[in-house]
Amino acid sequence: FDCDAAVRTARLAAEMARATGVRGIRWIEADALVVEAQCTRLLGHSESAREVGRHALLLAEELGVAAVQLRALAVLGAIETDYHPVAARATLARRLALARKEHSREQIADTLCLQAQLQGWEDPASAQRSLAEALAIYRDMAAADSQAYVSGLLAELGIRRGDLAAARRHAEAAVSLRPTDRETQTLASNLTTLGTVLLLQGEVAAGKRRLSDAIALVQQFQGDAATAKYALAEGMIAVGESSAALELARSIPRVDQPADALILTLEAVALSQLGRGPEAIATVERAERAFGDSDTPRFAHRARVNLAGVKLRHAGAAVAARARRELSARASEAD
Repeated sequence: FDCDAAVRTARLAAEMARATGVRGIRWIEADALVVEAQCTRLLGHSESAREVGRHALLLAEELGVAAVQLRALAVLGAIETDYHPVAARATLARRLALARKEHSREQIADTLCLQAQLQGWEDPASAQRSLAEALAIYRDMAAADSQAYVSGLLAELGIRRGDLAAARRHAEAAVSLRPTDRETQTLASNLTTLGTVLLLQGEVAAGKRRLSDAIALVQQFQGDAATAKYALAEGMIAVGESSAALELARSIPRVDQPADALILTLEAVALSQLGRGPEAIATVERAERAFGDSDTPRFAHRARVNLAGVKLRHAGAAVAARARRELSARASEAD
């Protein structure tokens, strides 16, 4: 899928619809802006995508086209879930209210899934309820692909809650549903989650095999397999395969700053394990710059703990003292 070409086509469609000046046609402009926002996000330009999505939403609201409003809110919700969680809560609440008003069951379920990903960091019980409602809707619709997606989210939630038995049960169910070829990314994601669970349960060979399967599956369709590579590198670090983990982490494409910081964190930990202290500290500094002001739990907590740990091991006394304070603060946050 050529995202650059899709962005160009969407912009052309929006310009043509806008040029007509006909109100009954301008919904096409709003819909084209939604497509542009989706593709811009896939290209890694999240803030630009957010601005386009906001423009699409304002126009759809002005025109009173609920279907386009829902699609615009979906794009904004996905972007904000990753990078602006406070804003995401409001956006997703608006989308859920509109979806219920329009009796759009698929949109309701999709919004519940996005909300659950946000809730999973702070309110796992609410996340569980959201996913249970979404799964019930998709089962009633006989939507196997979507059921596989939700089961994968339930597995990820199990990992966060420390319930590895439930995580494994949901991950195995997700993989067994075998989504269609057009949902290859869902299957790869579920294989990644299952591999992660197996690693956490100490089944290293089986976990690495599942993660390698995920990477191969995505690469077969010319994807970058970043998520599976990240999980596999993390697993390699956990079992002391530091050189291989470092090589794998460095092969992951860089997309945007907060996500890049996570990859740099892996590199720093691997370098630390290899005894390459100066390189580890330099990588820590790059990771902290890449984090910037991100307030997203997805990027912040565990990675920052790892960075503090590397500094504690390799930095001078003053930096190590700050690192101890950071670790103490992160432990308090976790409580």
